Amino acid sequence: MLCKTAWRRGRLRILKEGDMKNYLFRGKHGGQWKIGSYAFYKGKHIIILPTTFNRYEIQYSTLGLWSEHIDKNNKWIFDGDIVKDKNGVVFIISYEVRECRWVAWYANNPKQWEAFDKCFIDYHELEIIGNIHDDGVPA
Repeated sequence: MLCKTAWRRGRLRILKEGDMKNYLFRGKHGGQWKIGSYAFYKGKHIIILPTTFNRYEIQYSTLGLWSEHIDKNNKWIFDGDIVKDKNGVVFIISYEVRECRWVAWYANNPKQWEAFDKCFIDYHELEIIGNIHDDGVPA
């Protein structure tokens, strides 16, 4: 079993696999999406692939965090993805720091949003139809 150590309130404790949150990021390198860990190293924005540990410099403007949700086609939903629900309503997914949560912005009304969680939007019924980096913001 994979274990790590960490300080907690002044004492050492063992962290078991699953105790720590795994963050996945996505960014564009040479026109291709790379998914892995993110690092800012020597003035460059880097995605490190988890399987090979290869490093790719990415365009920072395309950096997006995984929302920890998947759509109905088992695709990972990232910050900046454009999704459509079963009624045809189009949303843009984003993490809002002011709200401290994931939100789904209505594409036709950028001032209105819904909390992006099971209580408000059933993300298993969403379908990714693009992202703001490749397709722009829908009108």
